[in-house]
Amino acid sequence: MSAPRFPWDVLGIAPTDDRKAVRSAYAERLKAIDPDQDIAGYSRLRDARDEALWLIREGQATGAHAAPSESDLNDWFAGGGDAPGAGEAQPDAAAEPVPPPDNKPADDKPGRFIELLFPGHEFTPEPLTREEYEAGADLMRGIMADAQAATVDRQGGIEDWLAHYLASSWPRSGPLVEDAVAAFGWDRDTGRIDEHAAVAFLNARLNALAFLRQLDQPDHEWHAAYVELRKPGPRSRLPWKGADIRRITDLLVFIRENYPELEEYLDGPRVASYTQPDEVENPWKWVGITVVVLIFVARFMASMASDTPPGSTPPLPDYYAAAQPVWTTEQKQDLLDELFGPGVDYGALAHDAPDLYASIGRLGAIDITQDQFRDDAYGMAHNSLRLAILRAAAHAPFEELVAIRQYELDLLRWVRAQGNSQDCRDIGRWLSYPQEIDRDADFTAQERVLARRLLDAGLLEPDETPSPTQASIPGEVVQAMMNALGVDRARFDVIAAGNGSVSDSCNFRIALLEEMLRRPGNMPPELLRLR
Repeated sequence: MSAPRFPWDVLGIAPTDDRKAVRSAYAERLKAIDPDQDIAGYSRLRDARDEALWLIREGQATGAHAAPSESDLNDWFAGGGDAPGAGEAQPDAAAEPVPPPDNKPADDKPGRFIELLFPGHEFTPEPLTREEYEAGADLMRGIMADAQAATVDRQGGIEDWLAHYLASSWPRSGPLVEDAVAAFGWDRDTGRIDEHAAVAFLNARLNALAFLRQLDQPDHEWHAAYVELRKPGPRSRLPWKGADIRRITDLLVFIRENYPELEEYLDGPRVASYTQPDEVENPWKWVGITVVVLIFVARFMASMASDTPPGSTPPLPDYYAAAQPVWTTEQKQDLLDELFGPGVDYGALAHDAPDLYASIGRLGAIDITQDQFRDDAYGMAHNSLRLAILRAAAHAPFEELVAIRQYELDLLRWVRAQGNSQDCRDIGRWLSYPQEIDRDADFTAQERVLARRLLDAGLLEPDETPSPTQASIPGEVVQAMMNALGVDRARFDVIAAGNGSVSDSCNFRIALLEEMLRRPGNMPPELLRLR
């Protein structure tokens, strides 16, 4: 028996080089999943889509690039030959693990390592036990030693082999990944055009865990929200025990947009109690109930003090009714018209931008019959759309890329003009859009035109292309930015390294966008796409 062929088995399609086929399969599978109820399934589906797109980018999606053969393994680990060269078979994250031979020798580290990650040659999400981790770490140290002692070509083959099996066996391989990343310096490849598909997958998982560690810090802006969402059981409905709903909502949106697998670290019933309809309540409910109880007690006491029979129990007042938020078809379409203009329906959105479709679909739990909640729902929808627009810069063609950067510049100027440099900084650093920012009608109208343009071009769905995290800035651009910021080179370098103030970071990003957009055709491609 062999391990399932992730990611194709999850997507329900055969290995293919067709990106549209991958996105269509993802969209179809997404329709059958409730992301709020099946968190693990939704996370695995997204992982499958991301890895499939990475494999297509690497040219490793179809049978032309098979898993390493047993003889390849012998060559790489025993030194009998070089790793496959360009155009030859390379290890890919979709292929089946190679079963070790039945008569494997005691020092068959590769075979024993595969057996540990895939017990019985079957994929399993079960975590490693302490004993298994220690055995795996010992085997991996031996494999790393083989790599370091090998020629450059064979070392590259061993690294690719190791990355392939660590990615294919995630999350079981999780404890071993950080050791491998540190040993081979894979984290330095993050965002590079030539980043190996399996390494990119592992780096993305580690970035998610790094964000989780940041949330554990008491001074993090979402720490309290994170602690609240990890408490067991549904939240209290008592108004004096409430939490900061906005921060909780912002954290959930950010996790679901960037690291959906992290939702498994939260308490499911707790999360559901902040998103399901029966938990989105009118804050005046408890006031109404208290008033009713007081009126009833007063009438009862008055009747006891008089000779008049108490009479019947007074009915509940008609000014309170439990919220039953059900969006009508017209209300759903109104939201799409607000985001994209007329002519877009949910079927088209599900096909062309499944992630955005899923994010907007969750808003159905909000009671929009109340103006405050309606504004919250529309604010979160605009938030999700703006994140999708900014992410599209990673894979958009040149003309659309320039339009996105102009949009980002207008957005940052607009946020800064409202006196909020921290939100301006966070948009550029985290792609985190603050819901509290007022929506300007003119800006929203321009945004609607760009959103429709990107949707029609199929660019609002995340692509396999990672955003560069580093790029060289031409000398003339540096000088122009220094003049605009009023700083010398030493101060410029401090700000560029991310060590300036919040205001410095905001102004730096705006100055960079201004200079890039003066002559975008002369800018290095990685600078235009720099997050």
